[in-house]
Amino acid sequence: MSLLFALVCQLAPLSYAQEGDFINGFLKGYLTYRAPNGSRVKLLSISPDRKIHLSTTSCIPGDEQLQIKRDLLDSGHIRAVEWHSDACPPPAGQDDARAGMGMFANRPLWRVFGQPVAAPRTPQSSLRYGRYRTPRGSFNAGTISAGETFPVAVDHDAIVQTELALEGAVFSVFNLDGSDDLLNTDLVLGIPLSARILNTSARLRLLHQSSYLGDEFELANPNVERRHLSYEELELLVAREYGPVRLYGGGAVMVRSDPDFEPFRIQSGVEARLENIWSNMGLLMAADIQVRQELDWEIEQSYQVGLLFKKNVGQPQPEARVVIERFEGPSFSGQFFRDTISYWGLGVQLDF
Repeated sequence: MSLLFALVCQLAPLSYAQEGDFINGFLKGYLTYRAPNGSRVKLLSISPDRKIHLSTTSCIPGDEQLQIKRDLLDSGHIRAVEWHSDACPPPAGQDDARAGMGMFANRPLWRVFGQPVAAPRTPQSSLRYGRYRTPRGSFNAGTISAGETFPVAVDHDAIVQTELALEGAVFSVFNLDGSDDLLNTDLVLGIPLSARILNTSARLRLLHQSSYLGDEFELANPNVERRHLSYEELELLVAREYGPVRLYGGGAVMVRSDPDFEPFRIQSGVEARLENIWSNMGLLMAADIQVRQELDWEIEQSYQVGLLFKKNVGQPQPEARVVIERFEGPSFSGQFFRDTISYWGLGVQLDF
């Protein structure tokens, strides 16, 4: 329903008067249809700044209230939603969106700025296999990552939604041919500050990355130079959502690097999600393109297509993805960042 709602709202621009008629008419139809278990959602008022006030004749589970709020904000015509009735427990046999989330129970059910799915160093937990082609030859590679983003200060009720978070991840790449040598490990730490107005969101992030050569690889290749590689950069990304499609772009500048690198990086991408194709399964297509001044603006391109699985359809998390991957460009493994590589692969990603 949320997908249909967003698509209808983006069909054509409306004049001020037409938009007022649209909001009043469509809201009444949508809220009547969306209200669960026969309860009636009442539209109390619409303020001049397009903030709406809602109530119900009977209680609605918290996850239903959140989904209605998300649908309305995603429409592009509503700036804020305020409920004037308390949420109730879900009916027997149905899980609330937060049920079973354990230590994550107090986290928001959606992110102000979604992580770029196809970016190679997005903090997430994943298992990947790929057939790498490198200047040193071809081999089967496996990548293991463990990481997450943890919001620490969130305001989802204001017209401008904001979120301050901490994130971290470890990425390790192994040569699966023979001895399973560890090739490279990258440590990524970040402090992202995100904001959203309607369908537009932005993220300002201070990022640290440090990279370490695998001991087994170094012993087997004594002529390979071990680099002490670390840097911090300030990154800004801006995204715009059009129904199930999201476009994003921006760049970053290094504030410190060892060794000394040229500072600038540019990034852009697109994602398309078709949720609820069958039960809790959907489709995902994503692309991420980056260029770096240090590497003479050589294009780094990453593509993913596959299936996504959600416990709560319409919410970005928790989510599991099984994707086919294609990568071509400068290596994202820090110790080998000057090597141009390519691979086709298969990945399983978990986003809590």
